[in-house]
Amino acid sequence: MWKWGVADVLTSAVRGSTMSVVARVARAWVLCVMLSCGGTGTTRPPTSVELHVQGPTATASLADWRLTSVSDIGFVTVALLEHGSGNAELSLYDVRKEAPKRVDASARVWRSEAPLLASGAYVVSRFDRGNYNRLGGTFGSFSKLPSAGDAQLIGGSSGLRFRYRRAKDGFAGVWLHLFDDRALPEERTYLHTGAASHLTFEIRGSQGGESLTLAVADREWLERGDARTIGDIGSYLPTGRVGLDWQLVLVPLSDIPPEVEHEELASLVLKVNSLSAGEVSIRNLGLLASSEARLPLEPAPTTLVSRKRALRRAMWVWETEDVLADDTLREQLLATCSANAISDVFLQVVGAAPGSVGWDAMLGLVADLHAAGVRVEALDGSPKYSEAEHHDSALGVAKAVVQSNRSQSKAHQFDGLRFDIEPYLLPGFSGPAKHRILQEYLALLDKLHKVAKAAGLPLGADIPFWFDGFTRYHEPIARVAGRPVSELVMDRVDNVAVMAYRTRVYGPDGVIAHAIDEVEYAESTGKAVFIGLETGPLPNEHVREFVRSPRKGADRLLVWPEGGGFRLIHVRAADSKGLAAALAAQPRARVLYLRAETIAPASKITFNRKSAAQLEQATLRIVEELGPYDATVGVAIHAFGSLHTLGHRSSDAAADSADATR
Repeated sequence: MWKWGVADVLTSAVRGSTMSVVARVARAWVLCVMLSCGGTGTTRPPTSVELHVQGPTATASLADWRLTSVSDIGFVTVALLEHGSGNAELSLYDVRKEAPKRVDASARVWRSEAPLLASGAYVVSRFDRGNYNRLGGTFGSFSKLPSAGDAQLIGGSSGLRFRYRRAKDGFAGVWLHLFDDRALPEERTYLHTGAASHLTFEIRGSQGGESLTLAVADREWLERGDARTIGDIGSYLPTGRVGLDWQLVLVPLSDIPPEVEHEELASLVLKVNSLSAGEVSIRNLGLLASSEARLPLEPAPTTLVSRKRALRRAMWVWETEDVLADDTLREQLLATCSANAISDVFLQVVGAAPGSVGWDAMLGLVADLHAAGVRVEALDGSPKYSEAEHHDSALGVAKAVVQSNRSQSKAHQFDGLRFDIEPYLLPGFSGPAKHRILQEYLALLDKLHKVAKAAGLPLGADIPFWFDGFTRYHEPIARVAGRPVSELVMDRVDNVAVMAYRTRVYGPDGVIAHAIDEVEYAESTGKAVFIGLETGPLPNEHVREFVRSPRKGADRLLVWPEGGGFRLIHVRAADSKGLAAALAAQPRARVLYLRAETIAPASKITFNRKSAAQLEQATLRIVEELGPYDATVGVAIHAFGSLHTLGHRSSDAAADSADATR
């Protein structure tokens, strides 16, 4: 994630800020959660004395959104960040005159295709490995608090494991898609059952007697976010109930409800029936031409054949100044590298210039890392580097590293240049300035590449996974000349670290799905990719859309002119007195009403509250799935401070557990 650049330090102002590294991470992270871009709002603390209402506020410029008046505003998307302290923060994502419209389903063109039933059977997935089944679909769990569910691919013959806890007033289940998750809705090919007569898979439970309902959705039901029930899973099992051993599930397709189209099947769903906690595993999903047919015994490969090769493990280090000033932190850095098999460190550059006290001290740290067998890249970054007027600042950092390397021994030289610029944090990025900002950002990378190439140094860049994505309204997020910015960045650098910040490896919202396009493009162009994972503390995020149309009982967003821009305040529907007070204080305020909300819990993004073992397991799975690509060079962990804390906390927990069993 973005941290303050060296140029900021040299111009004084920023390094003196009291904002912590964690706070800067959280401020930048909110934009990597959504498949949209923003960061255009300046958050301000609640001003309950002034407005007589409790609520987070934000300010922004009208010009950034090409607006002339607050009265033009008809649609706003904000992120409500809930911190552990109970305080909330408001971040502005999108401002428009009119709400964007979804693609009309009736205007879409989609396809369906019946698979060839060779020898009377078709294997959809063995669930032995791979994020995608033979139809291009993935899998995932769903739940409503206080219930919970988690679907993980165990690999080999163990299949897909679904762990769940269903509580009163909640629900939980697992879904399996039967179409290519990577395709846009209007480009999908759905499953046509064709000559098949039965659906089949194998299932087993961890305790026996697990109660589940099988459901199915076609294209229309999927778009409604619903599925239709086929029946209790036990009725399709030889013993009539889920047991401890694998059993064959055999479902006649004639049992599919009549309101579901056989020509456009989109997903299978298993829903938990009873209020209980449990675990089931699934494997060998397919279609059969008759009840006597069976899937072939030999598993068909679903992914590239894995090759044993050593992949690198990198770690961002933003705390260089703190490490240089504290011998204990220096020891912790070296120990963290050793404990986590770190092969590469992306080290934030500090110091006024080569030869200065700060710079020489930093080179001493570089030598220590080299002595420990760690490769070191010079890291810097600031959103403002994207803009042409600040290109010289970024180039100055690159040239300083090159100059330093020329006068130093090998032990004190940097092994590469790396820039974490994150242009989407600039005001106006989600508005009309986006194209200009991206063009100037790419122009900077061209300049940096010339400097790096002349010095024989590899150039790396850090990018979010959604640079090649679309918003929920199917609008491209970051494109220049019709091409995704992720590709344009890779064209200009030697390697990228894709910030695929998710704690789940599989599924359409997992690490693999978010990184695969970048890996495949890098594979075709001879570039290299690190897969980025997050360990820092982050807030829960509620992404909320507000529109003009009144909605009874909905939360409000008040917007009114302030200076040359506008100010917003978020007011809960239950706070009627506060709302009345705010309107009395700001009679010119425009009132927008909550239309939709998406919740992104921090546990989805960061391993901060998970264990070091869970991080390691995810890392191994990423290496297994993406390692077969030559372009995948390793995994990068963000960042030193939180990774050290995670490892320390896990060690303490293990020690406590061991003590308790003695």
